[in-house]
Amino acid sequence: FNFLPNFYRPEVKIRLLDQEQSSISSILSGSDLGILASLAGGDTGGSSSSDLAQALLLGNKILDSLVEEFEIIRKFNIEENPRTTSRQLLRGSFATEFNSATGILTISFENTDKVFATQILNSAVGELENQFDEMTMSGVLEKKRFLEESIAQYGKELEQAQQDLINFQKNNKIIDIGLQTEYQLNALADLDRQIIGKESQLEAAKKIRRSDDPAVLSLMAELNLLATTRDLIRMGRKDEASALDIPLADLPELAALYTNLLGNIEILRIIYSGLRSQYETTKIEEKDNSERFQVVEVAEIPEIKAGPSRGKICVIVTMSVFFLSIFISFIFEYFERVKLDPTESEKLSAIKNMLRKPKKK
Repeated sequence: FNFLPNFYRPEVKIRLLDQEQSSISSILSGSDLGILASLAGGDTGGSSSSDLAQALLLGNKILDSLVEEFEIIRKFNIEENPRTTSRQLLRGSFATEFNSATGILTISFENTDKVFATQILNSAVGELENQFDEMTMSGVLEKKRFLEESIAQYGKELEQAQQDLINFQKNNKIIDIGLQTEYQLNALADLDRQIIGKESQLEAAKKIRRSDDPAVLSLMAELNLLATTRDLIRMGRKDEASALDIPLADLPELAALYTNLLGNIEILRIIYSGLRSQYETTKIEEKDNSERFQVVEVAEIPEIKAGPSRGKICVIVTMSVFFLSIFISFIFEYFERVKLDPTESEKLSAIKNMLRKPKKK
């Protein structure tokens, strides 16, 4: 039996690409479609593929497959809690390290049997690749289904919002409330100026003509017509089918409602466009054949041990024995001094007697 057997650590290097980094999807990153996709929820930072791969590697499904393939329970004579113990044995032998700069995931397996370690590592990577592809494709299909449902829902909401705006415009004779308000206020201001002018002319005419003079009567008729037209515009000419005047009293409320309806449509349109963008990207990802799981370096049977470093162990043991001997020498020196000191000797004897005194039941 060797207390310090040599152990070996073969390694395999895997390059992982997130779905957002796949070859076809990357083409869209600089386009408007990519911008809309990011608005709807794109890359969130980090490496979801790396997290998924490491979780799958140490999951029970792959570990159980390895236990059965390599007969771990029989090989290591596991009798107590064989399933859990064998999983823990393999899980403790695996080690992973992810380099976010290169996207390389390094997986190693440590064991005293270098051939066994290499075989089990290669088998684990094969199982991992199958599960990784299955999980990533399942995620794409689930995302596609969710987007289809969301697009249908928001499409109906957008259509309803647009119909609400159309009905509101028909009922209130609104085409563009901003332009209509500006035109209406300008028309009223122009009528006010004409009325003021006619009133000035009427006052001047009354001073030099009789009240029944045709010129005075004509000015009065023109003034009444202008005033009536101004009142109709202020109240809104509802009886005239072609008139687009908005009652001034209703204008603030109608403007607020009109703005809210437009804002609701704009929000729904942005959401709908983002979902459509994500859906098109997801359809491309579904057909993307580029490998997201690439084995860069396969595991090879190591020629050099990974440990233990017997030189370091010898140095550590030597230093430990050295310091322990110093500590023991201090203890012996203390007892020698106690023997020469009557007071300390009595205290030590009392402590010994207390320790030897039997305990009462």
